[in-house]
Amino acid sequence: MRGIWLLAGALVCSATAAMAQASVDWIGKETAMWQAVKDKKMDAFSAGLDSTFVGVYADGLHNRDTEVAQVRSANLKDFHLSDLTVHRLSPQVVLLTYKVGVNGESGGKDVSGTYWVASVWQMRGRQWRTMIHTETKAS
Repeated sequence: MRGIWLLAGALVCSATAAMAQASVDWIGKETAMWQAVKDKKMDAFSAGLDSTFVGVYADGLHNRDTEVAQVRSANLKDFHLSDLTVHRLSPQVVLLTYKVGVNGESGGKDVSGTYWVASVWQMRGRQWRTMIHTETKAS
């Protein structure tokens, strides 16, 4: 009988995690990160990144501190996310792939254009945080 209760409890926890994941507004979460950069709200941006964050870009790998420092110098005038696809890797891990149109500059360099993006989000405690983010300019 104890085994049945343990199995039932596991199924309830699994179903609850799946329902919680299904109700997440992923485009809203990802847009909020871009909006934090545009609005220069580095505390909000940093709070969305996990302490083990890894960014993969043409200039190398970024940790959380490097990422925050890099986007601090960005002047994002406008952006638009499209073609978002949610890839559920597990109840606690989601891969987002999408296209973003950007109008802005960073470090005195124009970064306007269209980019293909991938972000991995993971549930940490009771909060979703970005674990990995990468962008590549569309040709």
